[in-house]
Formats: sequence, structure tokens, C-alpha cells
Amino acid sequence: TVQTKVEQDKTEQYQRVIHGRTITQILSAGPMISHTLGRSALHHTFRFVRGGIQMRRPLFLPTLAKRSVADGASSGKIAEQGEPLVRSLPTSASRPNPNIVLYTPESVAKKLNLPSDQRKTLSASERRRNSTYPPLTRPLPDLPPLETVNLAEAPAVEITTLSNGLRVVTQENYKQVASINVLVDSGTEFESDATRGVCHVLEKMSFKSTRTRTTEELREQLVVLGAHASAGIGREALSYTSQVIRDHVGEAVEILSDTIQNSLFLPEELEMHKQIILYEHEEMATHKHAMIGILHERAHEVAYPTSAIGKTMFCSPDRLPHISQETLFSYIHQNYTPDRMVLSGAGVNHDRLVKLAEQHFGAIPCASSAVSHPHQIWGGGELRISDNKSDSIRLLIAFEGFPLKSKEFYTSCLIQQMLGGGDSFSAGGPGKGMFSRLYAGALRKYNWLQSMHSFNTSYRGTGMLGIYAEAPVNAASAVVDIVCQNFLQIQRVADENELQRAKNMLKAMIFTGLESRAIHSDDLARQLLFYGREISADEHCAAIDAVSIEDIERAGRRILSGKPVVIVHGPDQVLQTNELGVPAYTIIEHFFRQGVRM
Repeated sequence: TVQTKVEQDKTEQYQRVIHGRTITQILSAGPMISHTLGRSALHHTFRFVRGGIQMRRPLFLPTLAKRSVADGASSGKIAEQGEPLVRSLPTSASRPNPNIVLYTPESVAKKLNLPSDQRKTLSASERRRNSTYPPLTRPLPDLPPLETVNLAEAPAVEITTLSNGLRVVTQENYKQVASINVLVDSGTEFESDATRGVCHVLEKMSFKSTRTRTTEELREQLVVLGAHASAGIGREALSYTSQVIRDHVGEAVEILSDTIQNSLFLPEELEMHKQIILYEHEEMATHKHAMIGILHERAHEVAYPTSAIGKTMFCSPDRLPHISQETLFSYIHQNYTPDRMVLSGAGVNHDRLVKLAEQHFGAIPCASSAVSHPHQIWGGGELRISDNKSDSIRLLIAFEGFPLKSKEFYTSCLIQQMLGGGDSFSAGGPGKGMFSRLYAGALRKYNWLQSMHSFNTSYRGTGMLGIYAEAPVNAASAVVDIVCQNFLQIQRVADENELQRAKNMLKAMIFTGLESRAIHSDDLARQLLFYGREISADEHCAAIDAVSIEDIERAGRRILSGKPVVIVHGPDQVLQTNELGVPAYTIIEHFFRQGVRM
């Protein structure tokens, strides 16, 4: 992260030229640029993958010192109308430490070899045309060379399997806060008709009363430790996470073990959390932003009508009366076996975590038989949801993507990066996806579009690639056409630059996410659970770099050859299959079949 703070009240001038490069050129390296306005300073942040751009010198310093090429900087005069307004930089005489390289108005102009007669008259456009600023590949003088990430040895990932089958995986990060995660290979796809909704209730009942402590005692201990504990559900796995200072890793592992093995599911606590689930359902039905999640759930139901993975992750109100203490105990006994559990740690010593795992998880008996994962079979179809209180149409169209272990997995991720998208009002800078296809070709072109974004989800045996859009009711037919046309474009890549930008953005997204301790520990566990091994950063990058334009176009044709899923939400007028509403499913399906380039 390269960060500068400058007393400035405008950001648009900053986004014009950086070292003679336009913002579009710099974005080809896949960075994420953002601005944050505070009371005392404006923060410019530039995040990128080390090695993704040749950063041999500070990015912002000469940009903020552009005014230094003109005389009168110290008196507050502006060299050119539109130049950034920055405070005067210190002169060489006021430099407090001669060992610190500080670029001053005089030194910048001198180092850039600007003739004295040009320092007053040279405009910004003229400097760009004359290549006054050196390229990013040439370092400025007096700056120490940067050590690239390839020269720094990354901490190794260590894996140990206990005698009962539980696996322990760790990676050191040399930070003061550790993240401990227990991932259980027992998501909602393992629920039967009799246990439907049990995972959602288990999530709510985590870190409550156990055989060793009450809920109040557990909360007090977490506060004393300064720890954060949470649980999460998914279609394929359940997770329990605790983030704590390194000195208290032992207590964190004991708490995780206690809530997994010794929860009591007291009737009064169970009833209270059932009421919370009912309240959440009421909120989701009225909350505008929650509708996106609901439509994704309904899309799974339509996409996988005969598979357990298509069932909703949330416990429906009609299922709550059927979930009792016995239901929860039975589900844990059948599915929480050590061979289906991974204990992961980011920022913790491996040998120490192995000893803690043997102490707190070693007594769990081995499974009597190997786990059998449910089949994941794509179906396709449509669902039209009537909501006459809505003033918008919400449309979701999706196709079957690729599973996690498929060789086309990274290809589908790159297709999603090229599609991109966002909201009509998106905070942040260009690195947030403003140059993606959906943003540049739809959101910026049609000001009535409220939202349009792509998504890509992969599972063990299947995947889902889709586009979600939201628009006014009177634009129903137009938004369908825009979504379908953009989907057809995944069969072709504009040029190598577009693909390279998608690759850099995908790498940046992966590694930026892994900077989070919780995501880091969770990723370690999921790699071991789904792949059976650790996938290094170099392997990720090599697989991404290996994808060619032909691979993208071939995968696009294969995706579009499948049966689509169409979800429509809105008032009755948009559900009609006439010229004012969304066309019939057969018409949409025929459109894609005709548009596939064989």
C-alpha cells in the first residue's frame, strides 16, 4: 500500500496523470485506487500486487509536486489553471535529516532535467507529450532499490494429521493477533428433509451455554481475552472462528472445542434464537438490499431442483417448530467427525497448535465410514416473483459454471472479472471495477440502471456464473436485452490488454483478501478440505497467467450452451411476457442458443 496525505479538497485532478501515464494505462496493472476524505487530510490509497507494476519509486510524490516545476510555489501562486492545489513542500535548507530523501520544489525540477525557461511556461499537456516524466520502469535518483516479493521467502504452510483423522494446518504471519478456524465438512447440502434448517440454527446457537460455562461466562471470558468469535454457514461447510492475541491462542482453541463438542442447546436459548430467525425473515422481506441475497437463494433452488445444494441455507419459519435439542445433537453426532474437520491457524506456531488440537480435539472418536458427498446436478429454469410494492425490476440470469477442481475454474473467474459491474453510484476509484464491461458498457451508458454486477460461485461438482441487474419498472424489456447481450460477449475477448487487466485484478482480489486474518485462516482450511493440499501463491498466479484468449472464448461458448436460470422480481406488469415485461423463458433460451458461436 502506497499512501499519501495532502491538504486538498479535490480528487478529480489527481486522477488525470501519474508520472506521464494516464489512469487507464496504470489500471492495466490491476490496482485498486481509493480516496478517503477526513477533517484534516485527504487520503489517497493505491493497492496493487507486488510485481504486478514496476514500482521502483514513490508513485504519488512527483504528482503532488507537479506545481514545483513552476516558480512561485512558496508564495501560493498556481502554475496552471487546474493544477492540484498542494501545500508548499519544504526546501532543501529546511531538511531536518540529510539521510532522508525529501523531494523539494527545486530538486524535482532539477532531477527531471527541466530547462529553467520551461519551468514557468510548460503546461501539463505539454509535459505529457514531451515525456517530461520518466517511465515507471526508470527509478528516480537517490531512492534505494526495492526488494521484490520474489526475493522474500514466504512462511511455509505446515500440515499435520492427528491419529483420529483431524487435520491441522498453519501458516505464520509474524503478527500479534492470530486467527483460529475450525471448518467442518457438513454444510446445508447434508441436511435431509427432516433436518432442513438445522445448520442455520446451529450458527445462531454457537458460543452459547455449554457443559463447562454459561453464555454470560463465555461472553465475559471473550471480553477479558479481547477475542472475537463467530460462526458461519455455507452450502458445503460450517465454520467456527476466533481471533485473539497470540498469547491467548490456547484459550481460543479451548473455547472453539467447547462450543463444538459441549453445547447444551438450552430450550430457553433455543426458543430465543428461533424468534431472532423469525425477525430476520421479516426484515429480509422488507429490506431492499437483502433482496439480492434472497434472489441468489432462489436461483440455487431453480438451478439445482433435484440436488441438496439447491436447498436454501436459511431455516424457513415453517421449519422452526420441527428443530429441537435432539435434532441439533443428532446432526452434530452424525456429521461432526474428526475426518471431516480441519483446524487452521494464521499467525500461530504449528507445533503449539498441534498440541492444543490433540488436547482438545484428540478424544473425538473416529468416523465409522467415509463421508459421501451429495450429487450436484444442474437443472435450469425460471421463477417469477410478484411484488406489487416494488418500484423496480430485479433480474438475475445465470448459467452453470465450473467446479473448484476443474481446469476451467480460473477461466470462469477471469470471465467474471472482465464482466465486473457495480452500482449506479459507486464509492471509490477506478480500481473498483469502473473499467469492467458491465460498468463501462452499461452503467455509464444507461443512467437509469440502478445496479448491474456479475458473480461467480464454484462448488465441488458444479458452479454458477451470472449477472444481476436492477432497473425501473418501465425498463423491463431493455434491461433483459442488456443482460443477454453482455452475456453473449463472454465468447470473445477484445484484446490481450483486457485479459491482462482481468488477470491482474483477479490476483489483486485474491491477495488483498488474504491480508485479512480471518480469510487467511479460513482459506487454509478450505484448501485442505476441498483440494486435500495447500495451493501456493505461485501456483495461483501460474494458473491465472496460463489462461489464454482462446481458453476464455472456449469456456464462454461452453457456458452459454447450457440451460439458463432466469429469476424475475417485481410488480405484476414486469412478470407478463408481453412487450412491457420480461420475455418468456423459451424466448430467452432460444436467444442464447442462436447466439452461441460454434
